[in-house]
Amino acid sequence: MRLLLLLLLFSASLAHAGDRSHRLQFGIDATVGTGYRVLFKYGSAQTCGHGGDSVCYGRLPTWLDLKAYFGVGRAIDVVVEQRIGLENDFTASRPLVIMPGVRVYTLGTPPLKFFVQVQGVFDFTSTTGLQLAQYDFGIHEVNGFAWDFARWAGVYFQISETFAFVRSFEFQLEAGAGLGGRFP
Repeated sequence: MRLLLLLLLFSASLAHAGDRSHRLQFGIDATVGTGYRVLFKYGSAQTCGHGGDSVCYGRLPTWLDLKAYFGVGRAIDVVVEQRIGLENDFTASRPLVIMPGVRVYTLGTPPLKFFVQVQGVFDFTSTTGLQLAQYDFGIHEVNGFAWDFARWAGVYFQISETFAFVRSFEFQLEAGAGLGGRFP
């Protein structure tokens, strides 16, 4: 029954494959994901509990991203995203990251489309007890596939990379899935 409902929604979306532009719409998205990271430590800073003297690695704690955005053009959204950790990090605290940026839909405005998102990263995850800066800065790049099954709602899958530079040189490879809604 659920599969039949999903097929009906999908076929209705394709049958009315009109403009799915986000232009002049406000939106809210929620994404859940996880990933893998590698940190190259600066000097003798202690940045994780596993790995070697200069490099550490491991699974990225599961996160929830909450996004607010506004469609400034037919295929361009201005995005502000907050990442909240759902699991403790190696610092025994939960990650807290703010990421402002822009999202561009590469195929324009059909219901099924790809997007690229580029953001600055401001990481305020607590580093109490570690010899690290109280913040980190970096760049976050997202590649995704979205299905706007209605003018006001959609689902998406994304793969992303994050590079951070202040506490250590950090590389993260992430994957996530989400749901979003828009108005008016």
